[in-house]
Amino acid sequence: MLLRTLFLCFAAAVLGETMLQAAAALAVIALHEQGAAAASGTFAGAAQLAQSAIAAALQAGGTPPATFPSPTPACVLGEASACELTASASITLATPAPASCPSDGCGAYLQGNDVVGEGRVVASISAVVRDASGATVASRSGSVVFRTLLVPPYAIADGALDATLDGSESGAGDLGGLAPTSVANGTLVDVVYQNASSGALMPANVWDGLAAGAPITSGWSP
Repeated sequence: MLLRTLFLCFAAAVLGETMLQAAAALAVIALHEQGAAAASGTFAGAAQLAQSAIAAALQAGGTPPATFPSPTPACVLGEASACELTASASITLATPAPASCPSDGCGAYLQGNDVVGEGRVVASISAVVRDASGATVASRSGSVVFRTLLVPPYAIADGALDATLDGSESGAGDLGGLAPTSVANGTLVDVVYQNASSGALMPANVWDGLAAGAPITSGWSP
């Protein structure tokens, strides 16, 4: 009887330990899932902040900002006094030089008319979610391409490249400035002047050729 009682106590202890370990593992998995979602949301929020800053600068008659302050770290799980997950992001802006190409063989075109002044700005964004001890729970990094204009809406998110999975960026890239085809309308900014008296229309396009960013099939996965 004593041996049976001891065996049952031992079995109960092992079972209890196993259940505790399983519960702890599930808690870790849940925390990482919440961290991944928070990293994705923080990345998207930083991209929106970058777009707004670029648009505001262009609307004010300036040029896209060369630098951008990092968003304030935010608690994304728990209370401020006892935060389980904190998300932060950093943004670096760059203005890429258009890749030159033969005038009769360009893959895409910028609208060089002085009224439009189309350009490109790339925001390199890194989002990190850390636990209460400061350890990284999840992260997401990549680049967002913005199509810039001197007219509304001033800045348009034109493509994204994500480096989260394997360190090599993948995504849609820059798909702006594509000429129309038999199956697509294209994404050119077309400028037309209209005579105020006669109503006659006159093309006013000034094209600057650049190499198009071809779509990449593999994108980011959580």
